[in-house]
Amino acid sequence: MLWSVTSRACEPAASPPQYPDLSLEQYASFSAERDLGRTEPGELRRKYVLADEAAHRGLEEHWRRRLQADGAAGQRFEGLVASYRAWLEQHG
Repeated sequence: MLWSVTSRACEPAASPPQYPDLSLEQYASFSAERDLGRTEPGELRRKYVLADEAAHRGLEEHWRRRLQADGAAGQRFEGLVASYRAWLEQHG
């Protein structure tokens, strides 16, 4: 019996998207601005130092997991987003 060996090119593993380490308050502010939709997405990414859409998705996924795991932080986040959104609507 003959064995056939095929070679595959080694490809580097895709590195996870890089995103800034925002505090809960910063992420809530980002979320309020995003939700209101008054700022163009590219401008919002630049403001919060997100290199591209992949970094934006990585940030969202990071916070989704973190807030799901910590109910108290999730409640605080919701309150902060509501406060920031109200402020932006008044001063906007």
